[in-house]
Amino acid sequence: MSAPAVPGFAPGLPSQVAMGGPQPKLVRGAALYVGDLHPDITDHELFQFFSAIAPVASVRLVRDSLTSKSRGYAYVNFHTVEEAERVLETHNYSKIRGRPCRIMWSERNPAVRRSGVGNLYVSNLSAEVDPKDLHDRFSEFGNVVSCKISSNPETGKSRGYGFVQFETPDAADKAMEAMDGLELSGQAIKVEKYKPKAQRLSAMRWTNCYVKHFPSEWDEEKLMAFFAEVGEVSSVKVSRGPDGSAKFGFVNFVRPEDAKTAVNKLDGADVGYRLPLLVTRHQKKVERERALRTKFMKEKKERASRMAGRNVYVKNLGEAVTEEAVRELFEPYGTVESVRLERRDGALTGVAYVLFGTPEEAQKAIGAMHMKPSAEEGKPMYVQLWQPKDLRAQEMARRKQQQMRMQAVPPMLRGMRPQDVMAMQMQFFAFMQQQQQQQAMPQGQGMRRGGAPPSSGGRRGGDAGQGQRGFRMTPNARNMAGPSGGAPMGVPFMAAMQAMHPSMMQSMMMAAQQQRMGMPPMMQPGMQPVPGMAGPTGPAGAGAVPPAAVGGAGAAPVPVAAAQPSGSDLARELANMPETQAKNALGERLYPRIEEREPERAGKITGMLLEGMEVSELINLLDDQAALEEKIHEALHVLNQHEQ
Repeated sequence: MSAPAVPGFAPGLPSQVAMGGPQPKLVRGAALYVGDLHPDITDHELFQFFSAIAPVASVRLVRDSLTSKSRGYAYVNFHTVEEAERVLETHNYSKIRGRPCRIMWSERNPAVRRSGVGNLYVSNLSAEVDPKDLHDRFSEFGNVVSCKISSNPETGKSRGYGFVQFETPDAADKAMEAMDGLELSGQAIKVEKYKPKAQRLSAMRWTNCYVKHFPSEWDEEKLMAFFAEVGEVSSVKVSRGPDGSAKFGFVNFVRPEDAKTAVNKLDGADVGYRLPLLVTRHQKKVERERALRTKFMKEKKERASRMAGRNVYVKNLGEAVTEEAVRELFEPYGTVESVRLERRDGALTGVAYVLFGTPEEAQKAIGAMHMKPSAEEGKPMYVQLWQPKDLRAQEMARRKQQQMRMQAVPPMLRGMRPQDVMAMQMQFFAFMQQQQQQQAMPQGQGMRRGGAPPSSGGRRGGDAGQGQRGFRMTPNARNMAGPSGGAPMGVPFMAAMQAMHPSMMQSMMMAAQQQRMGMPPMMQPGMQPVPGMAGPTGPAGAGAVPPAAVGGAGAAPVPVAAAQPSGSDLARELANMPETQAKNALGERLYPRIEEREPERAGKITGMLLEGMEVSELINLLDDQAALEEKIHEALHVLNQHEQ
């Protein structure tokens, strides 16, 4: 019985290879090979699994270079050889995501991995035998490096054969002599040395040939007469289609040598058909599908590699577009090697693929033609680099996850720049730290401006007669902060923002953005600067955030909206600022108003207004609500057209 190939099997270690003399003693690293993994496993899952056993230095899940999908194996590096050896001994064949993993020492030399020295092929295995059972039974004869049972990737059922890899050829010979023919789980197993695929095919004796691409009028007699020139033919069968024409056939020779001669001599011959004659060894359906799948994937990778960075995807071209029109449209930007129009059920879909000579030409075309109006369709053209289907699916999944994460972000933060969010996060944690310090003080004490404790003269702003005006958090935010009212540094920032009072969040946004721009913060009633957040005016002059209410007699904190300067006052205030800083300050005032009307697109609309209008026009929008509504309507119209 011939042994089938083992996809992804990694035989042996350097000390196992017989190179005509004794091998030096192997010095192992602390890296392990982990195979037979679930296709959806991640590096993080592997890191967590092995970190529970021993400290892990690194994990590398091997992925396909084109599709980025897992190839079913990984390398796990530990800090010491002893730790790696303990993992190998105690957790080999442990289940990860319901699949037993195969662990062995990592071998970086590909020649050693493919040598097959000490590797045995075991067939006629019962479905009840698993890799651990096979390993335990064969380990009586020596050190088993690897043990694998071939299974159906979809159902997980055993295919009835497997492979056992020994550390030395002598141990493999002893196991083969002792185990061949013995019963294992009620079935007599067959044990033989593993042979590479090329060696098995050369030793295979076969007589049946598969024949295709011959004239449709040929029958069994004509086919037998044609192949009888090579050798004696025992039988011929021609398969015909519904119209009676010949499609393909089978020719069975008496001697295997004649069958091989027919393949070597007649394959590719001209028999008057539009394609050369195809003569090959007859294959089983499973073997044929595997070979075709391997060939298809290889061609797909080669094609994607040739077109990488050069193939451009064009959308919204219209249903009446032609290849010549598309070629003329893109030829000014470089050499167009080919143009293909996409069709669905025979009708054009308005999508084209343009292949340029170089990646630089493709990028030039994308920069010039993306979002340019299409003459036929009237919509802006979508022009981007083509991506394989698998990569597009992964990109869409990544975007979906990003959208789900964005839903957890408060609407007021969605339009902010990343650096502003980071500055606001620093403000938030510094503010919470200040609250902890205030709550830790004895009753009746508070914090002075700048963080200094007050004198014995009394609590600043704590008497009802002073009419303290400040901001407060919602009950949810106070519950998150803990019983003392403060919040530990580990409280999730976004969750705290969700529970925070809107007026307090807006003040923190303004303070954070002003600090990033190097501006003195516009102090509002009841606000105190956060200690340690120094700005251009020193610790007391920057990074101001509103404090939470500090309990005390007569304290009745209520949220108060910030007083906005009038148009003339604001114009004088912004006159001495650079244009960028002035627009940022105006954006802080426009965003809350736009957010009330369009909470989902407030960030985009605010950015569009800041980019397309002058400072004086933006100031007028703050005073004229009707004008602001009109600009919001215009921005929404542009966004809707762009999304279509």
